[in-house]
Amino acid sequence: GISIWADQKSVVVENNTFFNLGMTAIQIESGAAKYVRIVHNTFVNVGRIITQGSWWREAYIANNVIVNGYWHADGYIDYSAAGRDPREHYPGMFAISSLPSMYGPEEGRRFFLGYSSAYTDPLFTAYYADTLLAAKYLGVISKEDFVDVYPNIVVSDTMWMNPGMPTTTTENIPNMIQNIQDLRAGVSPANEWFWELPMIEGEECVECISWPLPENFTYTNEALKTAGTDGLPLGDLNWFPDSKATWETNHDDYVAYIESLAGDVVEYDLVGEAQAEDGTLAGGAEILTAQGLSYYEMNSGFIEWTFEVPEAGQYDINLYLNLKGRGTSGVNFFVNGFEIHDPRGWGQYVFGNDDANTTVNAGFDINNWGWWLVKQDEIKEVIDNATLTPLTLEAGTNVIQIKASWCDNKFGGLQLRKAGTEEVVVDLKGADVTAYSVASPVLEGAPWAPQWFKSVSLNGGSTTMSFEVPSAGDYVVQAFYQNFSAESTGDVLVDGVAVSTYNYALDADSAGLSGLSDAFPLTAGSHTIGMNGNNVNLDLVQLIRKTIISSVRNDVLPDGYALEQNYPNPFNPTTKINFAIGKSSNVKLTIYNILGQKVTTLLNKSLKAGSYSVDFNASHL
Repeated sequence: GISIWADQKSVVVENNTFFNLGMTAIQIESGAAKYVRIVHNTFVNVGRIITQGSWWREAYIANNVIVNGYWHADGYIDYSAAGRDPREHYPGMFAISSLPSMYGPEEGRRFFLGYSSAYTDPLFTAYYADTLLAAKYLGVISKEDFVDVYPNIVVSDTMWMNPGMPTTTTENIPNMIQNIQDLRAGVSPANEWFWELPMIEGEECVECISWPLPENFTYTNEALKTAGTDGLPLGDLNWFPDSKATWETNHDDYVAYIESLAGDVVEYDLVGEAQAEDGTLAGGAEILTAQGLSYYEMNSGFIEWTFEVPEAGQYDINLYLNLKGRGTSGVNFFVNGFEIHDPRGWGQYVFGNDDANTTVNAGFDINNWGWWLVKQDEIKEVIDNATLTPLTLEAGTNVIQIKASWCDNKFGGLQLRKAGTEEVVVDLKGADVTAYSVASPVLEGAPWAPQWFKSVSLNGGSTTMSFEVPSAGDYVVQAFYQNFSAESTGDVLVDGVAVSTYNYALDADSAGLSGLSDAFPLTAGSHTIGMNGNNVNLDLVQLIRKTIISSVRNDVLPDGYALEQNYPNPFNPTTKINFAIGKSSNVKLTIYNILGQKVTTLLNKSLKAGSYSVDFNASHL
């Protein structure tokens, strides 16, 4: 399949066929994708979830065909595992999950899943019976927490139907079922289930893959041949060449229509954020510093310590970590920008002790917290080239960074020791991390940990922070907090004046919460934003610009663009501005006064061909 391990501006997967995969087809982890489009693809025999990864601002998944998706299914050991949400009794072939705060609010996310067909062979469903849980399109959590809550997260027109493909998989299903049984019984190697690629002898290689491949997924189900949003066949159109030509000719219009199915566009652009403890405190507000074992849960993202070394020399790094029972797990490990590896040389630095290649820290307890010692002469790069000295550090500022790769470990700190001794020169805790992304801060035994392990207890007081506003418009505040008492309200204050009421929800488990205020107008320039309240621990405050863009499908579009008269006009204080563009373009919509002076920019982004309507609120002028 496809594997991506970094933030992405856009990921587009169109007209592909994925066949006989033991794991996932499209993996977007350790980061988020701003825009995802998975359209007109054929998925046959995908062992796990179709898309591994669920952090995206926009995702459009349509016109796909799935046969035996998530054929591993979920067993009792999966859905009863400690810490798993009890609602997650059925997995989903696709998933949505909460965005880390750095990617903006849940509001404004756009997700469409529809006009697709899935089919599971009856041999699988008979085997699953009451012991394994077959996958739905979306799991219960994705539906209840997102589809049922947010109007721009939409699922519609999904089907369960046998496509009738000439290349069938039925004869191989007994091998696949045996593979499932072996995996769950811990048999290694598990039964081989996949079909070998046909090979021919060749001069360029020992064995060459024959081309074209003999598989044929030109299905026979007539209903699916016109079931797409575009009236074209579902799935990879390479199996239907005439339809693919039609798709390519009308590509932009077809894509624009798919995007419109998620409803009106509501843009929430993050302007700035501030830690509550960095603000000016007033009244009874006070800074709280978390006590206890602080660490970072690392299933994605990175953590980084920047620290001072008193004198140059060779050092050992002693990491305090918990492998959570994993026999092997890998990270990308950097010392002052130089990536180091353990002697295995697998491509990552590997922790663990259940592999024959274990040569360092043998006997490490993978089920509990412990110290993992990294020595210079046990680093793969040094073993291969003795002239390298990555753990010989200069006096002054040094940086150690750990990026998640294939792990979900806990990292609670590190010690820098003089090489070959137990003399600790630098002792850093989880709370001493100086930079991180996506990885989750955790306080041992506590239901909630604020960013940087500090928050402000409001106690009837307030904290006030400074922001730079780039342009006039409507704005909202998103606050991250812990409310341990009862539902309550506070004020959002702009330059000392209350402009909006903020509702602090209650979580009975005292876990962290977040939410948006009502919109309020702001002018461009410097402003202070304050938050007050009672019985609330405030962590982070974000200032976000809100723009509503209504998209209307229109088959009659101008060759260039058309800008209509705003309505109503005159207005007090809001009006709508309608415009249309004939092709995909970057659109900048700016308001000027009668003197020709710029007032504000409402829109500056790439849009597909279509007709649009933007709201303008002049109450801040």
